[in-house]
Amino acid sequence: MNKYSKINKNINKLFGDIILILEAGMKKDEVKCIDDIKKLKKEEQAKWEMAVELGLFDKVVENGWKSLTARESGRIGGMLSAKSKEK
Repeated sequence: MNKYSKINKNINKLFGDIILILEAGMKKDEVKCIDDIKKLKKEEQAKWEMAVELGLFDKVVENGWKSLTARESGRIGGMLSAKSKEK
């Protein structure tokens, strides 16, 4: 392998890492309305659906998951746990 092949390989890896970082950053903005929930992974869909049921959807969209109180987060977690035990 010559030095240009190594450089090219490193550049491709770097661009791949940058794309992953950008995609991860975009996921935070991905849900703007209830219809956007369908585009998420199943686990994420369940979490968002629980937030909708509890009336927390708007709060999470506007301020993120970190804006929830421990009680609100716990209720979502409890509902998810109960749902997973049903299956």
